[in-house]
Amino acid sequence: LSHFPDIDPAAHGLRAIVVVTAELVRDSCGYAVPYMAYEGDRELHGRRFAREDDESLSAYFAKKEHIATSLDGLPGLPLPLPPSAV
Repeated sequence: LSHFPDIDPAAHGLRAIVVVTAELVRDSCGYAVPYMAYEGDRELHGRRFAREDDESLSAYFAKKEHIATSLDGLPGLPLPLPPSAV
């Protein structure tokens, strides 16, 4: 995260950066693609997990079947997570 000094990892819940080597990138001609504008971060994630403490988060993760790997099969963080600094 040191390469991204403007990002506060605590505010976004960042846990890791995945480095990807792309072998193929496709795009569109743009004729039928709508314009999109960034209007800000969604607040749902922060509000959802602000209600949790370390114990309830551990219980939440323990109920999840596929917490050990990502959808792509990449390894997840070892549980239990370290206590939050907040």
